[in-house]
Amino acid sequence: MSTQNQQRKLFYGLPFHHWLIYRATWWLLWVINKFIFRIRHSGLENLPKDKPYLLLPNHSAMLDPFWVAHPMYRPARFMGSNQLLNIPFLGTYLKILGTFPKKKFTKDKESMQALQQYYDQGFIVTLFPEGNRCWNGRTGVILPGIGRLIKRMKANVVYAQLTSAHFVHPRWAKYPRLVPIEIKYDGPYSYPDHITAEEITKDVISRLQCTASFPANSYSVGYRMAVGLEQYLWACPSCMTMESISVTKQDQNQICCSSCQAQWTINTQTQLLGKTSLTVAEAYDKIDRHFGSPPIANPEIFEEKGISLGPLACTLWFHPRKKPPEKRTQGWLHLTAKDLVIMQDDTEVYKQQLSAIRAISVEVGNRLFFRVDGDLFRIESPTDSSIKLDHFLRKWRLHITGTEF
Repeated sequence: MSTQNQQRKLFYGLPFHHWLIYRATWWLLWVINKFIFRIRHSGLENLPKDKPYLLLPNHSAMLDPFWVAHPMYRPARFMGSNQLLNIPFLGTYLKILGTFPKKKFTKDKESMQALQQYYDQGFIVTLFPEGNRCWNGRTGVILPGIGRLIKRMKANVVYAQLTSAHFVHPRWAKYPRLVPIEIKYDGPYSYPDHITAEEITKDVISRLQCTASFPANSYSVGYRMAVGLEQYLWACPSCMTMESISVTKQDQNQICCSSCQAQWTINTQTQLLGKTSLTVAEAYDKIDRHFGSPPIANPEIFEEKGISLGPLACTLWFHPRKKPPEKRTQGWLHLTAKDLVIMQDDTEVYKQQLSAIRAISVEVGNRLFFRVDGDLFRIESPTDSSIKLDHFLRKWRLHITGTEF
């Protein structure tokens, strides 16, 4: 009996109650996707109806897995963050829908074994080569591991570009907008044995590389669209004062600067409309250029004390495996050209070389994590943007080591 017939007979390989929940969710999503998100897709007719393949989309929004795999009627499997699947109730529901965990910041043999197992069983397996959602609608960094994975599995691959999903729910935004979603499917592709992993990775990058484009001639609406933007724009795009942007109370589609009083109104196309108009992505690029690479918050302080950022009030947490997080210390964070330092008064209570950091990531709730060897840490600041600290840490580590993670 073929894999396809086995899956149909046994509810596509799912336990019966899981299949019922999956199919009920599928029909609910059909209504939502058709009438609210108004999904438009192309290239779907070329995809295999019963053979397994890796579905590789770009990653713009939290609901990408539901949008990109829904047009395929048969159930798919999804590689998702272990942190997300540990959330009570939500994690259980996502597991029923076919999500299996991937531990971030480290090599996870169990997730790779599960991926291979589901592929061998005939499923579509969805994973995001970027690892994280993008902030600005541009495809993020795709690391070389995806090429090695495809080559080792000898997998068929289907690519999907979600070209407008960024406008539905930008990563920095608290509330979604009603914007049509356009998805372009491309494939399937298979790679001969003589193609190297590096060449496969380059092909993945070329096929997923895109910049968000707003659907033409479409109706869109948004509500409280500026909420969350103050975290992403950690400096004013006009005067470059850090931590000066806030959402106005009178109109939460608007931001203002407490230093220079500049104001912008944001629309569904993530454009900032004011005396000087620009997109949110362009505003961040402007901030990036102003502070340099590697970034320096105050050139005079850097010249005198060697501090590129700080002091910032912070708390350092340690996350042991399978145990609750532990508070390690708190104080004032200073970032130098080589080290991350936390001070209490004049006493150094924590110091870490930037070159020893193996991973940096902003996760759900804008929580900043970093890994040193096998240890996972989190930094919280009540006053400063975690995205700003992520920006400085990444740029300085790249400056020191010359490589991404």
